[in-house]
Order: sequence, then structure tokens, then C-alpha cells
Amino acid sequence: MKLPQTEKKPPYEPIGPLVDIVFLLLVFFLLVGTLAPVQPLAVAPPTAENTEIPTQGPLLVLLDTDGRLAFDGRILDSDALAEALEPVVAAREQINGKQTVHIEADAEVPAKRVLDLLKRLRAVGVEEFRLLTRVIDR
Repeated sequence: MKLPQTEKKPPYEPIGPLVDIVFLLLVFFLLVGTLAPVQPLAVAPPTAENTEIPTQGPLLVLLDTDGRLAFDGRILDSDALAEALEPVVAAREQINGKQTVHIEADAEVPAKRVLDLLKRLRAVGVEEFRLLTRVIDR
């Protein structure tokens, strides 16, 4: 006697829990990830005792150990930095008054280079500076 063969259906596997896990992973990575622009120079600022972390200003100048300068995502020499900053500072001073420039210098940069940069920025018309530092981990 021959019996008709029934088709074996694969067992039902719900996809709902998988979707839940993928959604939770997506939310996790969105919360943990940072959306900051990549800086053109690697700079390790010096540490400080003060735990107040300054907010990022609109103008950020980077100075690395080799003395290279970066502004607005571009690596510039001292003259090109002055040319790039001058119109920006002038335009923003008309709107906001005094313009603060944040300087993020590597901890290994000699103080003379930082002072030279400050003189150059003052010649462009910048009146206020903030030297950014890292908070000491305790």
C-alpha cells in the first residue's frame, strides 16, 4: 500500500525577536557613537586641574608638535592662517562683538610657539583666546 507523501514544511520561525534585537543595536550605536568632525592634525592637549570643560567655540585653531597649524579642517602655514582667519573674525565681530578663538595645542609644543601664534592672532584682530586642555582622570 502506497501512502501519499505529505510535504514537510519547515518549522515556523518568528522573525519578530530578531527585528527587536537589530533595532536595539541600532539605537545603542546611535547613542554611543559620536558625530564630530575629524580633525586634520593629531593633537594631545596638556592636562589641567580644572574640571570645567569649555564648550567648543566657533573658531578652533590646532597646533601640533611639529608646529603645523590647522583651521577649518585645513592644514595651513602661519600666513595662510592669518589670511583665512581675518575675514571670518571681522565678519563675526560685527555680529557678536569680541570673537573668542579656541587654541588646541599639543602638550609637547614649546611655549614660544604658542606665544607666537597668540601674537599672530592678535595681529589679525582676535582679542580673546582660550587654550583648551584635557581634564585629569582621577
